[in-house]
Amino acid sequence: MKLSVSSPKCTVTTSAADIQLVKGASPKQGLKAYLLTAGFDLANKSSDYFPAPGKYDQVATISCTTPATPINSILVKPIATDVKSKGRAYFVDSKGNKAANGDLTVVFEQLEVNGKGALHSYIDEKPYKPSDAFLTQDKVDGVATVSWRPLIWWDNDGTPLGTPENGKYSVSGQIVVDY
Repeated sequence: MKLSVSSPKCTVTTSAADIQLVKGASPKQGLKAYLLTAGFDLANKSSDYFPAPGKYDQVATISCTTPATPINSILVKPIATDVKSKGRAYFVDSKGNKAANGDLTVVFEQLEVNGKGALHSYIDEKPYKPSDAFLTQDKVDGVATVSWRPLIWWDNDGTPLGTPENGKYSVSGQIVVDY
């Protein structure tokens, strides 16, 4: 008798390599004014942060070589050189200068898994771990999807955006999947 066990290999692709926010009007533009013109919903909070407009929602596609691969957890986290706290990062320019003197930060939030509501905050870098592992949904191609979005926090309404080196501030993120 022989018992063969295959080890799945999974890859993750995202709906966009970059999320391009609306350009700030000037280095002196205040944070609240900027976020309003960028379409952020400042009337509603999610996990104490303000959600980005739906146009910034992202979909991570997890493709595995073995159909129905159990996905034990997923985490979307910043991989910034300047992190305020676990899961919460500053926007920084190419020299590490912080946007708005450090008053502007981002975290990530999960919205759905395989098309079903599964709201989960990745603050503190706590991965989404369902009570039962979710499966790559299609028993033919071994694919699962997770939709997520950035959430923004700022400390002072009038803090100016500032002048970034090379014209932009950014935050990088990473998707970590345990299967």
